[in-house]
Amino acid sequence: MTTATFTSYAQNMEDIRLWRALRHVTRGRYIDVGAWDPQIDSVSRGFYEQGWRGVHFEPHPRLAARLRADRPDEPVHEVALSDYEGTLRFFLDGDDGTGTGDADVARAATGLGRSLTEVVVPVTTLARRCADLAGQEIHWMKIDVEGMEAAVLRGWDATMLRPWIVVVEATKPDTRIQTHEAFAPLLAAADYLPAGFDGLNRYYVAREHGDLSSLVEEPVSIFDLMEGCCLSPTSPFIAGHLERLRIMEASWVWRGTWPLRALASWLGGRGLRDR
Repeated sequence: MTTATFTSYAQNMEDIRLWRALRHVTRGRYIDVGAWDPQIDSVSRGFYEQGWRGVHFEPHPRLAARLRADRPDEPVHEVALSDYEGTLRFFLDGDDGTGTGDADVARAATGLGRSLTEVVVPVTTLARRCADLAGQEIHWMKIDVEGMEAAVLRGWDATMLRPWIVVVEATKPDTRIQTHEAFAPLLAAADYLPAGFDGLNRYYVAREHGDLSSLVEEPVSIFDLMEGCCLSPTSPFIAGHLERLRIMEASWVWRGTWPLRALASWLGGRGLRDR
């Protein structure tokens, strides 16, 4: 395998699929809607480390502050996005958790035993807040807003703002239930081509950049690691594995059987030397 050249921080390796298609771009630009944390589960972090810069939308006060502290050279808009201007009832899932403006999603979270705090946040549209980007090259846009994806896309003007690739969370929060039927017609009407599903997100490519579709559609595989991608320690795939190892090593069974493991290791090493 080659030396790592791109580190993935995203929760479902969305950034690797984007990097595969866009690695030829130098100092590209992105829009991250529902940016969450500047590093943990961040689709933009790996690109930021490659010299890319972008715009973040994050209405959760604590998370917006964290983004500003970590990315002082990028705009962070502490507003919700929808298809209208005004205010929005927003439900916070803890100081460091997710948030949603979808009351049904909030009720479902409460039903799972989570305690939510309701606040009122300003809400605007992509078209209005990104008017200053009209005509500029935007290479990818990610939308992960816990059930409000269709509303965000209704507030978008695709004639003014045309990211090469759009990534939209496409399952009901905390479930495998797919929700893309609510927003897929909006992207089709904007002349975007479907370019795959990763179990969590749907990918779309602007027709004028249709040559990127095959690079986006391909699932993440060992070949991406061979071509220089690696996972950060905060990746759920690594963090979850390390946590299971920690629990196992703390168990009495693991501690009680260490002499057997030591003996097996010694015998294995001796066997190799005797060959």
